[in-house]
Amino acid sequence: MKSLNLKILALFFAVVSLSGCISTTKMADVIRDRMPIVKQSDYDFSSFVTIKTDSLAKTDSLVTVKKEKSYFIPAVFLWAWHYQFACELSSDYMLDIFRKVLADKLREYNMEKFIGNNKLEINIGKVPNRFKYSNIGTVLFWVLSYTPSFEEVIYRENESFNISYTFTDDLGNTRGDSLTYTFPKQYKSSDVTGYYYVEDYMMSLKYDFEMKSAEFIDRIIEGL
Repeated sequence: MKSLNLKILALFFAVVSLSGCISTTKMADVIRDRMPIVKQSDYDFSSFVTIKTDSLAKTDSLVTVKKEKSYFIPAVFLWAWHYQFACELSSDYMLDIFRKVLADKLREYNMEKFIGNNKLEINIGKVPNRFKYSNIGTVLFWVLSYTPSFEEVIYRENESFNISYTFTDDLGNTRGDSLTYTFPKQYKSSDVTGYYYVEDYMMSLKYDFEMKSAEFIDRIIEGL
């Protein structure tokens, strides 16, 4: 019985520390720490490539976090909690990643000489910059045991990455295409890891967006 009480006490502190203490301020700080300044290339492509972002919503903050649900019920036979946060990253952060990948690719292919007096316009329609973090759990107590159930989920609200491009030659002829990729809508975990889960997601998001940007740019260059 003493061992069971110690386990319950340890579980209580784990739930409170990883779930109950989650705040919008702390969540925003964690996300911001995983949004490093993207060092841009010194390669200037502005004379032959234009990036348009008119369709993207602009925000004043680098990251915005709003609490949508928050409760923790420590009843006698049942503990239950649900915390949910809506998170939005600045579209400029995603664009900085794209611009860096684009500059590296244009330099790699020596596109300045290839395009010459022609023009390439890239229109970015959507980027995956919004998601919801949800932390749900229950602990059901029996006479000599307990049954825990934990789930952390990140839902992408804006899960598509969409760009289109138009290539105009020096005679005024144009051609182009559009490219779209839909990222997985959600990530799940069976543990309660709190901020660490969001940190992992942010690192994965940056890597996945870099890889998909590189793939899109390769396809654009191949289509010219």
